[in-house]
Amino acid sequence: MGQKKTKQDKLREVMKPFVSPLPTKDIGKKYTKSELIQDLDFMVKTMEEVHPDLYFYFEKNRAISLLEEVKQSLHDGFDRIDFYTQAARFVRNFSDGHTSVYTPSEEYSKYRDASGLLLPFNVDCSSGEIVILKSFSKEHHSSHGKTITSINGISSESLLDSMVSLLSFERREMSLTCLSSSFGKLLFLLYGPCNTFSITLRNSQNTEEVNISGVSNEVIKENSNQDPNEKEAPYEFTINKEENYALLDFREFVDLSSFKKLIREMFEQIEINDVSKVIVDIRKNGGGNSWLTEEFASYITDKPFRQFSGTDFKVSKQIRKYYPVMMKHFTSFPMSLVPAKYLYRTPWEKGIGDIVSSEAKVKKHKPKQPFFTGRVIVLISAYTFSSATGFATAIKDNALGTIIGTPTGGFPSSHGDSFPFTLPNTYLQCGVSHKFFVRPNGNRTPEPLYPDFLIEETDPNAEIDRVLEYAINMK
Repeated sequence: MGQKKTKQDKLREVMKPFVSPLPTKDIGKKYTKSELIQDLDFMVKTMEEVHPDLYFYFEKNRAISLLEEVKQSLHDGFDRIDFYTQAARFVRNFSDGHTSVYTPSEEYSKYRDASGLLLPFNVDCSSGEIVILKSFSKEHHSSHGKTITSINGISSESLLDSMVSLLSFERREMSLTCLSSSFGKLLFLLYGPCNTFSITLRNSQNTEEVNISGVSNEVIKENSNQDPNEKEAPYEFTINKEENYALLDFREFVDLSSFKKLIREMFEQIEINDVSKVIVDIRKNGGGNSWLTEEFASYITDKPFRQFSGTDFKVSKQIRKYYPVMMKHFTSFPMSLVPAKYLYRTPWEKGIGDIVSSEAKVKKHKPKQPFFTGRVIVLISAYTFSSATGFATAIKDNALGTIIGTPTGGFPSSHGDSFPFTLPNTYLQCGVSHKFFVRPNGNRTPEPLYPDFLIEETDPNAEIDRVLEYAINMK
């Protein structure tokens, strides 16, 4: 019998009309200038048709001028990575984290799976420096905590600038934080394979130049703390009876049904243990399904509540094709048999190219039991993005809790709900927003959510978590 398909497997099947992986035979393929221009024009046309206001940050005449410059820089013989760097650097000017050219992975995966040698470090880039979190090199296993100031003669500043230039997030701080998990892959894509790395390391005492051999992916897997086949749980909670708090480590807004079970159990344990403070840590949360926010709120407030004050929705032929497919996948039987336009009217409410603006009414809902009347504290950072930013904003604007940490990577009022599509020749994956969400208090200003108490993050290698400690000690 075949293995049962997971939700992700089923979603990948559903997404095939919109997302097509690069055929194996095309890895390393060289393209003509005409093919690359065709992809570039297709990309911009799709983004213009789907996005509610593509030139919100980037004036259209400047964009047209830069697009022509990009086209002039293309030539026959470009491979997909060459084109990716040009296309991604163009799109980042739109400064919309949901509108981007996604980093390709097939080339890196092929090299990695063929035992190609990789950078032997896990690093953290969130501070604007490249700090080593873990070393997989036997001869340099004590590099933990040191800062990389150059690799193969390229300064850390140049390395980070070249990588940040490929990412479309609104804030540089968000881009730097995201680089932490993809640094090795981007190093490979931008600078090619390398067997031995010439690296300058710095610690508090001195600077040293070292030559470090790369390691295979097998070595990294063997020496990682986590099973590479085991994905980190999207959320989990702990109860600390001695210090009278519950901690919800909330890493991803996914799987509403599982989240419902988990937080019901959490609030039951909070009641049993007479805990009066809930700390929600979304500092490493890049977003997902915003319905989880309302589920959480139903345990902490019986007052009228809303996540957004309004939404601008762009009607397009792409979205009219997309919604019936996605709604059929996410809607349970028998409602999945009902045509999408009857379940969610917005994509058909106006004509192609029009904006449907709607105001979100403040809704009173029935609170869930066990109802929590204690203190709610939310921890945020430069990596808090999308639905996670929406969660923290809803808590703040509805006066449901206290926000601690550093300004969010995402904006409370922002473009979102990305429509995925594939470029016809290079098979690069792209996304483009088709909505604009307005935060609950109605402020449309493009700025991050600022905490009630600004507490800077500690060094990633530090033993004490300064932000969490501050939250625990709050009275």
